[in-house]
Amino acid sequence: MTGAGRGIGFALVEKLASNPDNIIFAGVRNVTLDADQALARLAAEKGDAVQLIEISSANKGNNTAAAQLIKEKYGRIDVIIANAGEVPSFFIGTR
Repeated sequence: MTGAGRGIGFALVEKLASNPDNIIFAGVRNVTLDADQALARLAAEKGDAVQLIEISSANKGNNTAAAQLIKEKYGRIDVIIANAGEVPSFFIGTR
């Protein structure tokens, strides 16, 4: 799931992690910098059920590598939730 660090993405990770049959890869742009305390705490509490992974909606190579890593480890990906948003710089500061 992209955009898992806050808002709707974090709420979905929290909800999906409540089912012990789910394994969630919580995607953030930079695992070290973007994983806020709540997401890091949830991942620590849930163990392998919530795993932080570096994913950026703007980086196709990064996403391909993440998908390959998941498929190698678990054999398949059942669902992808594309929750991250990108705001083009020409929209910033305009009205």
